Amino acid sequence: MMLLVKKNFKKRRFPIVQNAGNTHLCPAKQPRTRTMNRILLISLVLFLIPAINKFEAKAQISVPSSNGYTVNIIVKPKSIVPSTNNCQWGYNYNVNIDYFITFTGSNIPASVYNLHGNIGCNTKSHFFMLPRNASAGNLTSTSNQWRSQNDCATATVNSLSCSQASITISGPGIPNRIISFPVSYSLLPVELVEFSADALKDKVKLQWATVTEINNEYFTIERSTDGSNWKEIKQVKGAGNTTDRIDYSSYDENPVNGINYYRIKQTDFDGKFIYSEIRQVKFTGSTVISVYPNPNDGNTISFKGISRPADMVMTVRDAAGSSVYSSTLSSNNAQLPVLKAGIYVISLVNKANGEVNNLRYVKM
Repeated sequence: MMLLVKKNFKKRRFPIVQNAGNTHLCPAKQPRTRTMNRILLISLVLFLIPAINKFEAKAQISVPSSNGYTVNIIVKPKSIVPSTNNCQWGYNYNVNIDYFITFTGSNIPASVYNLHGNIGCNTKSHFFMLPRNASAGNLTSTSNQWRSQNDCATATVNSLSCSQASITISGPGIPNRIISFPVSYSLLPVELVEFSADALKDKVKLQWATVTEINNEYFTIERSTDGSNWKEIKQVKGAGNTTDRIDYSSYDENPVNGINYYRIKQTDFDGKFIYSEIRQVKFTGSTVISVYPNPNDGNTISFKGISRPADMVMTVRDAAGSSVYSSTLSSNNAQLPVLKAGIYVISLVNKANGEVNNLRYVKM
């Protein structure tokens, strides 16, 4: 890798001082040279960090709250910290970990109530505490686990299979949860630079953009109503391999009234996958569903406000709550059996999002 630095200053000769066989710049001129060296060093570090990070072990989760904010956590096992370099009969060890914690969304608190985790290396679990606020840094686990091997000088997070992580978290709008997830050691296949979810009148628009894709087969849009249980709603074909920016967009045409959580799952050609951060949308734009004619002296009914009839399961119940008829709609029209005169409730359950509409129906 070559780093080109353009120097926008005139060349200048500095006095040279010979001292004990060493040649160096005159002390009076060193401050400027040191400043330039620091600038070049900082530039080099900032240039290299993104490239290095892509090859380090990395795990990421996003934990949504019911208050409008999301906690995003990255833990990166870096190295094995043995208790000794002389381990003929074995040794105790811990795991050195980088962490990154960010808060996104609205109503962000100063901190959560509890935040800690574990890194699993084979059958050994390594406990670590995390700061409860937005921060980044480095820490070492405290479990001091025993390993009955003599590889203390060569052990790495890869050779010890430190491949599982778990996070325990609680906070405002986040009940106590334990979330387990795998640690990946491979090159990150997709660099996602944008991801947004916006409520429209009758659907939710999802947009995301990538600037790098490696072996990317497809994206999966997933939705949850509680931030824990996820359902696939759509797949979007990826670009395979590219270093160009690509903008993607799709729609959730059947959002649930209330809070909807969304995430993007990216899947490689070999089946490996990673998740994006979570976005949440409050949706209140569903069209009101109605049935007509109502009252009705016939057996044929029609519905207004249903955009996808095949997603609707209809159940007709009498005044006692007993089901007298059930079917899946094939259109906005339905043929009911002959019903006695009276008051009924027609329940419509949307199979795509679980939304239920109960309609009062009068049979004459």
